[in-house]
Amino acid sequence: MSGQVFIFRFLPWLLIFSVANTTLLGESIRVVGSNFAGAALKLNAESSSIAGSYDVEYLMSGSVLGLIKLKEDFADVAFVLQTSDNHPSLEGLTSIPLGFWGIYFAVADGNPSSEVRMTDLFEILRKTRDGLKSEWGPLLPGEPKWTNRLIFVTFDLKESDPSYSIFLDRFFDKVNPDNFSSMGEKIENPYLSGVSNLLVMSRLPKTGSGLRVLSLIQEGQSVGFPPSPESMFFADYPLHTRLLLVVRDPKDTKVRAFVRDFFEKNRLELLLQAGLVSAPENVQKQTLLEFDLDF
Repeated sequence: MSGQVFIFRFLPWLLIFSVANTTLLGESIRVVGSNFAGAALKLNAESSSIAGSYDVEYLMSGSVLGLIKLKEDFADVAFVLQTSDNHPSLEGLTSIPLGFWGIYFAVADGNPSSEVRMTDLFEILRKTRDGLKSEWGPLLPGEPKWTNRLIFVTFDLKESDPSYSIFLDRFFDKVNPDNFSSMGEKIENPYLSGVSNLLVMSRLPKTGSGLRVLSLIQEGQSVGFPPSPESMFFADYPLHTRLLLVVRDPKDTKVRAFVRDFFEKNRLELLLQAGLVSAPENVQKQTLLEFDLDF
């Protein structure tokens, strides 16, 4: 996969970094990127850092202009968050897949569900929006105990979450529900929910929380796929955004310094702490070989 270009179309929410003048340390690395990634990396409105002998300066603006700057040679590196398919492509650029933010549906361990069909989720959320209740019985036909038991939907999801637009695209035709703030039940701690609760989450639950994430069955599939790095990468689990580290010229010494610094200092860990699911390790390693990096 060395030398291969990952091509996607994006509608990123961009974190713009300005071009700084040459400093005593050497040339500046000009970086643009997703504002969600910027917040997770603890970058404020104006930040700076050092990568090797190069100075890196950041200026957040939240504009699509950042991607244009990258393509037009006004930036060296970009963090790009995929949120839809109708943005100008990244053809001609080299991308390192970092990971995914997703929308997850979870139940308490006492609930026998392990997977759910997307068509059932559409129905459940439609009823939730209209103030109605669904039942577990049709979802668990071999479980008499769950006949006539109502589904209580609870949300651990914010409109500011990076994957929220995916939630809207898939279930509400890209229109924010007027009553989203009151949809379903909201509980202060979703990990304390009962076995009848279906939890809508913007990050995977903590290990040992007593919650189990459901696998999703899309139309045409006979089995469900869990939100693993592999199933997200191959889009078998559909409810996710993709975060890429994108460069215009992988041979540029400044770019190589930035990429090496990012991975050697394990800055990716900050993104994982913010809820990012890491890209498959083998995919990431193969791409990093282009930068003479092997972690």
